[in-house]
Amino acid sequence: MKLFKKLRDGILAAGNKTSDFTKLGRIEIDVLGLKKETEEKLIELGGRVFHLVNKEGKTDIGNNKEIIHLIAQLNELEEELSAYKAAKQKLKNEGQHKTAE
Repeated sequence: MKLFKKLRDGILAAGNKTSDFTKLGRIEIDVLGLKKETEEKLIELGGRVFHLVNKEGKTDIGNNKEIIHLIAQLNELEEELSAYKAAKQKLKNEGQHKTAE
């Protein structure tokens, strides 16, 4: 019976680890997607600023609706990234706690 219990406990622990790694993998994929989207928005923002300043000669770009909208989108993406990073850290901490037990 002791062998069966150890085997069962080992299988359950392996299942929990696999689940944790799967969750971490999903978070990593989502983070990479958000980083790519952030990079694209930053490139778009830079292009719009360049166009407004260099091509149209505008120096007061802080009131431009497109610029304001892009900055708002970037702020939202940063908040999402922070939430994913917090979730990732929490999952890692829980995994360390489980290992210590």
